[in-house]
Amino acid sequence: VGSDVAEFKENDLIVPAISGIGTWCSHGIYDSKELFLVEGDVKDFIFLQILQLLIECLKTLNLSYGDIVVQNGANSSVGHFVIQICRILGVKTVNVVRDRPQIEILKNHLKKSGADEVYTEKEFSTLIRSKKLKAKLALNCVGGNSGMFLSRALEFGGTMVTYGGMSKIPVYVATSSVIFANTKSVGFWMSRWYGMRQNIELRNEERKNMYKELIGWYKNGELTLPKYQRKNLEEYKDAINQSTQPDPSSIKSKQIFTKKGNHHYFD
Repeated sequence: VGSDVAEFKENDLIVPAISGIGTWCSHGIYDSKELFLVEGDVKDFIFLQILQLLIECLKTLNLSYGDIVVQNGANSSVGHFVIQICRILGVKTVNVVRDRPQIEILKNHLKKSGADEVYTEKEFSTLIRSKKLKAKLALNCVGGNSGMFLSRALEFGGTMVTYGGMSKIPVYVATSSVIFANTKSVGFWMSRWYGMRQNIELRNEERKNMYKELIGWYKNGELTLPKYQRKNLEEYKDAINQSTQPDPSSIKSKQIFTKKGNHHYFD
């Protein structure tokens, strides 16, 4: 740490404040403004970084008690956290997952985490034809017909946020939702949020407040982490095998690579 740097000291836990500064390395030289200090004793901080995406979406749209959020990919890490944060905020979640042999195991797992309703994509497509959910927010990480059915669940003026495209099919929205319900479809990319260098001090202050809230939830048990296993980088073959093994219920452990001192490198 340079002699003129006041923000950090040796052994502090830090993460990049912006994207693209080079993190796949054992050593690096950075300007102090390119780094963000993580305060508090949080061993599993990597998961809390994911949550910034959710906090940004949920707070930007001013969700309040009793509102409805609908999401696909509900068994992902993001989906896991959406369910829990919405439960904390008093927001109802309607969750969509792909069908699988042991679907009831997955449904029960998500409901224990706080999910209000869980449907397969086929069940949801049938439901949405006969029932108006009036969701304020739809979170889409799949695209294709799955995203289109989410858009049909929105209330007047509702917003669909796309943050992924796992199906590799373009995002569709229902024509009736756009014309008659005046819904919006927008994208969210965390790297862009990180990368606004001109607002970096403001962003860091926002992140500090976010993390304080998230760490509070985590420490008092309101926020739990997905199942995960730590692996050394040298164990990459085993980690890949674990992550690609078929699981009828899809409740698999995330593979987290670590280096010296259990610092997380990637998920």
